[in-house]
Amino acid sequence: MQYHRILLTGIFALTVLAGCGNNNADAHDSGTGVLKGLTENVIANPADAQAYYERGLEYYKQGKLNLALEDMNNAVKYRPDYAKAYLMLGNIYIAAGLDGDAYMNYTNAVKYDPSMDEAYFEIANYLYLAGELKPAVSNINLALALAPQDPEYYYSRGMLYINLKEYVPALNDFNRAIVLKPDYAEAYRSRGALYGALKEHEQALADLTKAISLDPEFTDAYFHRGMVYLEIGNKTLARQDLSKAAALGDKQAKEILAELGK
Repeated sequence: MQYHRILLTGIFALTVLAGCGNNNADAHDSGTGVLKGLTENVIANPADAQAYYERGLEYYKQGKLNLALEDMNNAVKYRPDYAKAYLMLGNIYIAAGLDGDAYMNYTNAVKYDPSMDEAYFEIANYLYLAGELKPAVSNINLALALAPQDPEYYYSRGMLYINLKEYVPALNDFNRAIVLKPDYAEAYRSRGALYGALKEHEQALADLTKAISLDPEFTDAYFHRGMVYLEIGNKTLARQDLSKAAALGDKQAKEILAELGK
């Protein structure tokens, strides 16, 4: 049986700091704590872009997206070249599921601050989801030129290369991500899965075992290791790993176990 699941949709970790939470608030929170001080600052400085930005950032962290959006729009109203506020507007729109509006704001962010690597990365994410893989790679290249020590950028570009079936560059990027972040479980998983697809079974097992040692609840790593074991004929260990993946909620692992007669 041959079965490889190298890549699922949504390879990028979006820079959403919190869940959506209560985004239906209709009045600014002037209660106790951090928001009270931030609101007092806005009241005292009603045309201060930074005051709106700081309060909007706190709303965003709390998942109050409507209020965060209002404050970030005020931030760019009072400072039209406020790149950080455009970046946050993009993040807010992503959290709200409005990808097109997010893309416009990310492009404004790099327009006003071409050194903002995070914005290039988010543009790459948007392009990936739109199926524009090579332009997505180009934007991650721009991010890496600005932040060459960021392991997430290498990892994400490696995943894009897998989509493009460019496996050697993908391996190189996973290697670099692991050098920069030796405990990067996702990078070990993805490199191991790719080695499995390339029939490099020993290297695949080593990487997938490392991923599991770093994250003992890593469902996808158990799945891939189980499939490697199955491919080399070790059905006992394959069943163990696939059973663990299934217990963690992996539907495909359950289907394969059923095929194996479990």
